[in-house]
Amino acid sequence: MKLELIAIVFVVLLVASVLAACRRQSSDSTLPVANALLSSYLAEGRNYRVIVGMPLNAPTKWREAQVVGQSLSLDGERLDQDRIAAFLVVYPNGEVLAAQNEFFPLPKGVKFLEMTRNAKQDVLDVSLLELGKELVTITFGTSASRPDEPGYYSTAIRNMSNQKLRVTRFAGFTKSGAEFRLNTVSGDYFSADEFISWYGVPQDGWIAPGSTVVDPNNYGSGGGYWVYYFENESGETFIAGDRSPK
Repeated sequence: MKLELIAIVFVVLLVASVLAACRRQSSDSTLPVANALLSSYLAEGRNYRVIVGMPLNAPTKWREAQVVGQSLSLDGERLDQDRIAAFLVVYPNGEVLAAQNEFFPLPKGVKFLEMTRNAKQDVLDVSLLELGKELVTITFGTSASRPDEPGYYSTAIRNMSNQKLRVTRFAGFTKSGAEFRLNTVSGDYFSADEFISWYGVPQDGWIAPGSTVVDPNNYGSGGGYWVYYFENESGETFIAGDRSPK
């Protein structure tokens, strides 16, 4: 009886170990595909922060990695990106650009884009965009991180004027009947601080004459407008915008 019991226990343990190995192999095999997105953000060469879940195989706490070129390290040791199960890619202002297998609490000072309590319903006066066409150009291109996904694209803004410009707020407007109404994921205008972080603008917010700033990871439904509210060095204000890609 004891021998039979020992044999049964041995078989159960053997099956369990095989299943565990299969689960590990299945989980690990998906990581290189998932982390291709992380690699694409590192390849942009922007001033992103990268925070990884530790330990790598079963993360329970967040650690900020050192970004060196397109590689990551912790405590002086290079991280194997294919083994990172959870990560946060964070803008300089602390907002999360991308996340994988996120858990809470988030690191101090890190947050997702916040929704306003009362979404704005502002209507765009398209005629006000005419002046801006002489002062800036807005160009849409391929998304750096999601080049093959519909609704994702880059947005470049070039200062064509002879003065420095800065954006005080900006937003997307989508078709609503015969009008274009404000429609953003936050329900409000995006701020000057968000423009600086997302478009890689110098910290003072000013875009020099002839300079171009780019958001490589913009997104939104097509057929609407992206609209930017500008101020120049002389304190004069104007609006510029263009139709988003379909």
